[in-house]
Amino acid sequence: MGCGASTLTEEELQARQTSREIDVQLLTERKELRDEVKLLLLGAGESGKSTFAKQMQIIHKNGFTEEERLTQRPVICCNVLDAMKKLVQAVERFKSDQRAPGPELLEDNEEAAEAIDEIDLTNDLQLTGQTVQYLKALWADTAVQAAYERRSEFQLNDSAAYFFDELSRLARTDYVPSEADILRLRKKTTGIIETRFVAGTLGFRMVDVGGQRNERKKWIHCFEDVKLVIFITSLSEYDCVLEEDETTNRMRESLCLFSDVINNRWFIKTPVILFMNKKDLFAEKIKRVNLNVCFKGYRGKQRDYDEAIGYIAKRFIDCNKSPSPDRQTIYTHQTCATDTGNARVVFNAVDEILVSGLIRYNGFG
Repeated sequence: MGCGASTLTEEELQARQTSREIDVQLLTERKELRDEVKLLLLGAGESGKSTFAKQMQIIHKNGFTEEERLTQRPVICCNVLDAMKKLVQAVERFKSDQRAPGPELLEDNEEAAEAIDEIDLTNDLQLTGQTVQYLKALWADTAVQAAYERRSEFQLNDSAAYFFDELSRLARTDYVPSEADILRLRKKTTGIIETRFVAGTLGFRMVDVGGQRNERKKWIHCFEDVKLVIFITSLSEYDCVLEEDETTNRMRESLCLFSDVINNRWFIKTPVILFMNKKDLFAEKIKRVNLNVCFKGYRGKQRDYDEAIGYIAKRFIDCNKSPSPDRQTIYTHQTCATDTGNARVVFNAVDEILVSGLIRYNGFG
């Protein structure tokens, strides 16, 4: 009996081809995983994490399409109306503040205040001509401006003034949100959002998770294979309280959270970069609000930007309680997440840190 080669059926040949293709795909995916740097963005709510993630989209992924920007029109409209509702509510509250009573709305603007208050923010919102006139009148009202000056005493979007000053543009029928608008809109991060991009010789997977307390339980699911932690804190909120707990100072909450992160066993050998964000707002605020409203022990120069920044940075760095010789360096950068030029410079520094050997130290490459 001969030993001639057996002939494969067409189905068997197809099965072999499919198997080879699967093997090639698996090898490709393993290589991509090995060559991809996983960055974890952490920080308390409204620190600017999502804004920084959007900057990476702008800098490294050609920004946002017109269609993507148009989908944000209702969000911006909601931000504007919500901000004015909160300002009008603050006017009413401050009127009866015996410590520092605030002025009342002009009688001519009471109708405008009532109309804005009645708008349902859950509807598909648009800035109509009449609504815009109401908003402009209220924004120009002395009582609203006085409430705005006391904005640290209630919850108000950092970008409220920016959008109010742009009302005429926002109300145009052909309005398409600009990149600056996209960076400044406020939309709470829920769940886990990933942004993939290439910068220099490295591919990145940036993972952004919600910063509010009820979102933090999801963080643990993102800790595996992290090559770099970027923690973002808002410098300008040293005199503000949490939205979800108005008895807790925002910067103190951020300090506690940072301590939990850098002393977590998952990150003992992981480099950590602290972005001290909203430096522009901090520079303006420190001229009129002393840092010791948050840190009673602060003995530095009052209203001095550099000295205050140095003190805050030291408070964060001192959170590191790890005695491990393997503890990676904690790097600090002052940032303005809405400034694309600043974001580009800062991320170049991140790239240099990674390329300089920290990734190889972590078993990468």
